[in-house]
Amino acid sequence: MEAHRYGLSAAALKCLAALFMLVDHIGMVFPTMLTELGLPTWADGLPRLIGRLAFPIFCFLAVESFLHTHDVKKYVRRLVLFGLLSEVPFDLAFFRTPFA
Repeated sequence: MEAHRYGLSAAALKCLAALFMLVDHIGMVFPTMLTELGLPTWADGLPRLIGRLAFPIFCFLAVESFLHTHDVKKYVRRLVLFGLLSEVPFDLAFFRTPFA
Protein backbone atom coordinates (compact mmCIF):
# COMPACT_ATOMS: atom_id res chain seq x y z
CA MET A 1 0.00 0.00 0.00
CA GLU A 2 1.31 3.40 -0.96
CA ALA A 3 1.60 6.08 1.72
CA HIS A 4 -0.02 9.41 0.88
CA ARG A 5 1.94 12.56 1.55
CA TYR A 6 -0.04 15.64 2.32
CA GLY A 7 1.12 19.19 2.67
CA LEU A 8 3.48 21.44 0.78
CA SER A 9 7.06 20.79 -0.24
CA ALA A 10 9.85 23.13 0.82
CA ALA A 11 9.96 24.56 -2.70
CA ALA A 12 6.23 25.26 -2.65
CA LEU A 13 6.53 26.92 0.76
CA LYS A 14 9.38 29.12 -0.52
CA CYS A 15 7.31 30.19 -3.53
CA LEU A 16 4.31 30.93 -1.32
CA ALA A 17 6.40 32.94 1.14
CA ALA A 18 8.05 34.85 -1.73
CA LEU A 19 4.61 35.67 -3.12
CA PHE A 20 3.46 36.89 0.31
CA MET A 21 6.60 39.01 0.59
CA LEU A 22 6.01 40.48 -2.88
CA VAL A 23 2.45 41.43 -1.87
CA ASP A 24 3.85 43.05 1.30
CA HIS A 25 6.43 45.05 -0.64
CA ILE A 26 3.83 46.21 -3.17
CA GLY A 27 1.66 47.33 -0.24
CA MET A 28 4.63 49.21 1.19
CA VAL A 29 5.54 50.98 -2.05
CA PHE A 30 1.92 51.78 -2.99
CA PRO A 31 0.20 52.27 0.39
CA THR A 32 -3.07 53.69 -0.96
CA MET A 33 -3.31 51.55 -4.09
CA LEU A 34 -6.50 49.70 -3.09
CA THR A 35 -8.32 52.84 -1.98
CA GLU A 36 -7.50 54.45 -5.31
CA LEU A 37 -9.04 51.41 -7.04
CA GLY A 38 -12.32 52.07 -5.24
CA LEU A 39 -12.06 49.75 -2.24
CA PRO A 40 -12.72 50.95 1.33
CA THR A 41 -9.85 52.53 3.25
CA TRP A 42 -9.42 49.53 5.55
CA ALA A 43 -8.40 47.47 2.49
CA ASP A 44 -5.11 49.37 2.22
CA GLY A 45 -3.76 47.33 5.13
CA LEU A 46 -4.52 43.97 3.51
CA PRO A 47 -1.32 43.65 1.45
CA ARG A 48 0.79 44.33 4.53
CA LEU A 49 -1.26 41.85 6.56
CA ILE A 50 -0.88 39.16 3.90
CA GLY A 51 2.84 39.92 3.67
CA ARG A 52 3.32 39.25 7.37
CA LEU A 53 2.74 35.54 6.67
CA ALA A 54 6.10 35.34 4.85
CA PHE A 55 8.27 35.72 7.96
CA PRO A 56 7.08 32.66 9.90
CA ILE A 57 7.30 30.53 6.76
CA PHE A 58 10.87 31.65 6.05
CA CYS A 59 11.79 31.09 9.72
CA PHE A 60 10.38 27.57 9.56
CA LEU A 61 12.36 26.84 6.41
CA ALA A 62 15.56 28.26 7.93
CA VAL A 63 15.20 26.06 11.01
CA GLU A 64 14.45 22.99 8.90
CA SER A 65 17.51 23.69 6.76
CA PHE A 66 19.64 24.24 9.86
CA LEU A 67 18.51 20.91 11.33
CA HIS A 68 19.29 19.02 8.12
CA THR A 69 22.59 20.66 7.14
CA HIS A 70 25.87 18.80 7.36
CA ASP A 71 28.03 21.90 7.88
CA VAL A 72 26.45 24.41 10.26
CA LYS A 73 29.26 26.98 9.95
CA LYS A 74 28.98 27.03 6.16
CA TYR A 75 25.17 27.35 6.39
CA VAL A 76 25.35 30.28 8.83
CA ARG A 77 28.06 31.92 6.71
CA ARG A 78 25.78 31.72 3.62
CA LEU A 79 22.85 33.20 5.56
CA VAL A 80 24.94 36.12 6.83
CA LEU A 81 26.44 36.79 3.40
CA PHE A 82 23.03 36.74 1.71
CA GLY A 83 21.64 39.03 4.43
CA LEU A 84 24.44 41.54 3.91
CA LEU A 85 24.05 41.45 0.13
CA SER A 86 20.28 41.92 0.43
CA GLU A 87 20.48 44.89 2.78
CA VAL A 88 21.79 47.42 0.23
CA PRO A 89 19.07 46.85 -2.43
CA PHE A 90 16.42 46.86 0.32
CA ASP A 91 17.68 50.19 1.68
CA LEU A 92 17.87 51.66 -1.81
CA ALA A 93 14.32 50.54 -2.60
CA PHE A 94 12.65 51.65 0.61
CA PHE A 95 14.84 54.25 2.28
CA ARG A 96 16.51 55.77 -0.80
CA THR A 97 19.92 55.80 0.88
CA PRO A 98 22.01 52.82 2.01
CA PHE A 99 23.24 52.70 5.58
CA ALA A 100 21.43 55.90 6.59
